[in-house]
Amino acid sequence: MPTGQTRIQRLTIGSTAALLVTIAGCQTTEMGLAEPTNTQTDPSSVLTPAETLTPADSAARTVIERSTLREQALSTLVEYSASNNALLRANALEALSPAGKRLQAPLAAGLVDPNEGVRAIAAVLVGREQVKPLAASVRPLLRDPSVRVRASAIYALRAIGADVDPTPLGTYLLESEEPGVRAHAAFLLGELGDKSAMPLLRQALHEKIPGASEQQERLVGLQIAEAMVKLGDKSRLEGLRAALYPARPDEFEIAVLATQILGRLGDRASIPQLINLSEYTQNGRTVPPELRLAVADAAARMGRREGWFIAETYIEDADPLRRSQAALVLGQTGRDEDLETLAGLLDDPNPLVRAAASGSILEITTPGR
Repeated sequence: MPTGQTRIQRLTIGSTAALLVTIAGCQTTEMGLAEPTNTQTDPSSVLTPAETLTPADSAARTVIERSTLREQALSTLVEYSASNNALLRANALEALSPAGKRLQAPLAAGLVDPNEGVRAIAAVLVGREQVKPLAASVRPLLRDPSVRVRASAIYALRAIGADVDPTPLGTYLLESEEPGVRAHAAFLLGELGDKSAMPLLRQALHEKIPGASEQQERLVGLQIAEAMVKLGDKSRLEGLRAALYPARPDEFEIAVLATQILGRLGDRASIPQLINLSEYTQNGRTVPPELRLAVADAAARMGRREGWFIAETYIEDADPLRRSQAALVLGQTGRDEDLETLAGLLDDPNPLVRAAASGSILEITTPGR
């Protein structure tokens, strides 16, 4: 891998593209991050019981506290979207998805970001969040040197109804020598919902990727299966459910991706399997925290919010990635009582955790989100 580049998994569970993206130029600390100035939490923004207030006063105070906390989260993410660290910029952009009109300016900057991963994510968000005023800013990315960025730009323009030729997505799916590019193309084809892509996806399931490992082939296969389910082939759900059970330790990444996909697809039939998986123990050991957190997130996306207790188990974990994932799960379970916990995480020493907590605050405080 070229010097100065880091291959990373998107931290957001059920993320924009659920793929590996290249984030270049990240400075190195424990998390590959240069720590920006910490955004301190205003004590008045933390939700606290209003035991001595009248019901009317308590309700008014709660509204003010929620508004103050939401504004703080927005300010934090806007600041991080202009960070000198690409990974933090990428996560901040996705966390800003519920920000409405305030998403547009950070996305516009993301579309011209020097990092290809950030540009790709910004383009996908333009399409997913229907930010149509940025169509003219997306179009130049059709000639971007990065295949991922070009694919994302095609998706964005198609998603917002602009005129663009989608056929290169099929080429990327079938011919790219990079497993991550094939997975990305499959994901985008599924998101577009065009059933004419089904023959391409079926063909891609049987195409070998030159130089790819067995695990990489399986990860791409899961992404293709997700796209096929979105286009109407429900038979692929069985293969996704079967991937929940890793036979070897190196298959846990496959199980995590399968869990995320089932959550995104809303496959309620898999809920009992997911719950059993989160509680599974062997020789006194449970499944890895990352898989338990993925289960909690997937179940929450299907209306089962009990997974908040799994998130709370890891909210003070020594690993900042797990703390980030736990914060994201609380955003999906969507309980108002977790706003206080998330407010506390705005003082976390790691900016990725602060970004995740800010995104979850936006999720909880956005009506109808």
